[in-house]
Amino acid sequence: GDCSNVTGALSDLPPLTFYLSLSNCSLVTGALSDLPPVTYYLNLSGCSQVTGDLADLPPLTNTLNLSNCSQVTGAYTAVNGDNVPKTTILTGTGVSSTDMDATLIAYAACTKTGGTFTATGKTRTTASDAAVLHLTTPTGSGGLGWTVTGLTVV
Repeated sequence: GDCSNVTGALSDLPPLTFYLSLSNCSLVTGALSDLPPVTYYLNLSGCSQVTGDLADLPPLTNTLNLSNCSQVTGAYTAVNGDNVPKTTILTGTGVSSTDMDATLIAYAACTKTGGTFTATGKTRTTASDAAVLHLTTPTGSGGLGWTVTGLTVV
């Protein structure tokens, strides 16, 4: 990460399955569908030329950071049980309110507790109210104890 002179396409990456950080590598190009099946940590924050749909990502278990990847759209619903990122950052993406709702609803159906979901400046609708309530309710009260920040309800 933080290698501003790195160039190339995501499709040229070698086989990876665990960890990929190309944060602030703004010259990297390609679509999310070109990524190898990374399952633990994915950080492409600041990779403004990366495109694609969140649906093309595999389940991640630790981190999903696509901050300032404005050409990334869609819903991230490839989650289940404990297979959901502990940290998700979708600030500065092109994710619509409807897709944000679908993502939050999918996260709320999981079992992982104590995560963080940040999407500063993004919107959601009332369709995800119950999901956000379940995510943010403390575990002692039957929720998942997540912190959800940055979203505005439209």
